[in-house]
Amino acid sequence: MKITIGRNRNLSEDTKRGKSHIYQVFCKIKLRTDADRELLKTDIRAIKGVTIVTTVPQSEKTTELFSYQVIKIKFQPYDTPPATFVNNLSNSFRKLTKRGLASFHFSPESLKKIKV
Repeated sequence: MKITIGRNRNLSEDTKRGKSHIYQVFCKIKLRTDADRELLKTDIRAIKGVTIVTTVPQSEKTTELFSYQVIKIKFQPYDTPPATFVNNLSNSFRKLTKRGLASFHFSPESLKKIKV
């Protein structure tokens, strides 16, 4: 793409990008009952590479102290192998205990490519 500003200045914008693949993985989470679920999902979306975070319908179970949910996370790993990206997600999730996240478990068998 060529952009012209004025008469003598040409700017070039590189529009060639590598192939982007989108993957998804499911994660079982355990939340304190007082946890702000929407704020937690917002914090997960803020992790580099994560694009969409949704709660799987009818996956929530609640006890007196905890709520259990399954969330679906879609992400672009950006030149990182998908399994390594999920490992890095685990490290990022450990920082979310202040949001009411008590525990989590990624299902490695649920990791799959959904878009090429």
